Amino acid sequence: MQGGDGDRSGMVQGCLADRDVVARFWALTRTTDKACGVCWVGAITGRGHGRFWLGRGAGGKSVAIVAHRFAAGLVYGYAAISDPTLQCTHACDEASCVRVGEGHIGIGTAATNTEEWRQRRVTLGSPLRDVRGARGRSLAARAAALSGQSVAAALR
Repeated sequence: MQGGDGDRSGMVQGCLADRDVVARFWALTRTTDKACGVCWVGAITGRGHGRFWLGRGAGGKSVAIVAHRFAAGLVYGYAAISDPTLQCTHACDEASCVRVGEGHIGIGTAATNTEEWRQRRVTLGSPLRDVRGARGRSLAARAAALSGQSVAAALR
């Protein structure tokens, strides 16, 4: 899908409104037994977040977006995810989570997000303390979700 003006922002905005793109997005998720509930099973970045390919933009360049950002855009709207003073927050600290709402993905300032992360990263049992790192944890969650195994067990 190409945005009306061919630029990345127009493409993202257009994709958020495109039922086929949205259906393709949700096809790359699984509802799980883990507290986050909705796990990304598509491509995963080096930091453990989902990566969702939107299509080809201007000049045939490939355009992708972090999966939880796309999910936030579906709920909060394009303006929330395009505002440079705001970012997606992860209250559940599961990098592969794409569930938007209280206790999961929200919208906040960088300062608030960083402070909340600092407080949670020292909590025993926190996903932020997993020795596999965010990517390793996300890969384990994806493998379990795709094979019909318990994601909760894979993340213990």
